[in-house]
Amino acid sequence: MIMPPFFSTWWDTQAAMAVTFTALWLLLFLLAKGLGVQEAKRLRFLGVLLALQILLGLAATAAYDPAAKGFRALPFLAGLLGVGVGMGLFNSLVLGLLLGRFQRSVPTVLRQVLSMLALAIGAIVMLAHQGLDVKALLPTGAVLTAVVGLALQQTLGNLIGGLSIQLDKSVRVGDWVLVEGLYGRVSAIRWRSSTLETNDYESIVVPNAQLLAAKLLVRGRRGGEETAWRRWVRFRLAFSAPPAEVIQLALQALRAEPVPGVATDPSPDCILVSMEDGTAQYALRYWLSDLVKDDATDSAVRLRLFYALRRAGFDPALPSHQVTLQQPSPEGQQAEAKARHEARERALRGMELFAKLKDEELSGLAGELRELPYAPGESLCRQGEAADSLYILEHGRVSVQVASDGSEREVAQLGSGAFFGEMGLMTGEPRNATVRAIEHVQALRLEKPAFQRLLLRRPELAEAIAEVLAGRRAQLEQTRESLDQATRESRQRQHRGQLLERIRDYFGYRG
Repeated sequence: MIMPPFFSTWWDTQAAMAVTFTALWLLLFLLAKGLGVQEAKRLRFLGVLLALQILLGLAATAAYDPAAKGFRALPFLAGLLGVGVGMGLFNSLVLGLLLGRFQRSVPTVLRQVLSMLALAIGAIVMLAHQGLDVKALLPTGAVLTAVVGLALQQTLGNLIGGLSIQLDKSVRVGDWVLVEGLYGRVSAIRWRSSTLETNDYESIVVPNAQLLAAKLLVRGRRGGEETAWRRWVRFRLAFSAPPAEVIQLALQALRAEPVPGVATDPSPDCILVSMEDGTAQYALRYWLSDLVKDDATDSAVRLRLFYALRRAGFDPALPSHQVTLQQPSPEGQQAEAKARHEARERALRGMELFAKLKDEELSGLAGELRELPYAPGESLCRQGEAADSLYILEHGRVSVQVASDGSEREVAQLGSGAFFGEMGLMTGEPRNATVRAIEHVQALRLEKPAFQRLLLRRPELAEAIAEVLAGRRAQLEQTRESLDQATRESRQRQHRGQLLERIRDYFGYRG
């Protein structure tokens, strides 16, 4: 079939475009493989457009009529699709992937405007190639442009606003912004509007012109650089609590164990804000690294602070104008204290370590136990630190972890009724493991001075305790090394003598 010059030229152009675009699409597919869901969607969409453009080109060739005059729809649509596919490939391959390799980005709105401008120019060129007098349409087009411009004044303002925002980078995708009482994370900046996503799983669509004109608060960014966002956790204590000690306790609560979402740099600080209404008001200030979890991280910080203050014996204070309307009766308080004391006696009596103690001695030790609460994630003791106390778990579970080669591994979990730290109490041996709370833990701690007073009254207890500790150590060695019974008993006698000497040296007496 002999084609006229125009159509032959058009078909040659379409064929060249199809081959070129197919090659570019395959190249883009190879380069963009594994880059994410959005890029995969864009590739699929461009592939569909490319296939449709080729099909329209073939249909235009098959339906060509040499006698037909005027506008030809199929060649026009095929060419327009070709321009669209070409701009899509240019956006993805050059403005997206290629510039992305050099850490450069082109605003999405600008890319969309370039695509629309290319489509408009392509349409004019193709109409001119089909013999239409484009110049004759210019006066009418000018009037129409003025009318449309007036009608779309607000839309154009949004378009210019979107371009301005992305070009000067005053707001970026991923920023957390507060604009006219609306707070959320910028998830998209389009040609007409921007979308904010809130922590309540809501999406707020804000016109770009409004976003450009409003006063914006961008959280977690200063001087153009991203940073953490400072948060305030306020609390009150009575005047009797020494401020220097309170501040140290509050900082230790966050620095001792990492809290998810709390940045280590800048480091937290604590200040005394005011002294009024009969109380001292403090503020624990930390830097939030994950702005999505603001309330959850505040809660975790308050939890750490609460447990740290309770362990130190500080309770939250009420303003002086608040009064307690009801208090438990003295009889009820006595019954509750007696029940707690008896429970502690039972806990001590169940430990082989204190099997030789008399009832009055167990009762005295039970009165010396300190009640300590721990929040999930807090450490009761840490590997390598100095030790002089024993722990008994009243409630909750803990994880026993041993550090090796720069990492920690869990070797056991302990629950209610378990105890640990006996070697630290009896010999001052440094902790050989870190014990961390898995859930809310209520622990009892027996410290060296309390047991020292008992041991000085009954020095012979040292021998019984050394026997128990030596037996436990020999049993552990037998399990690890598969020792026979004779070797195990020999090791136990050896350990007994060594431990007895260490106990006597540690508590400063000779039995």
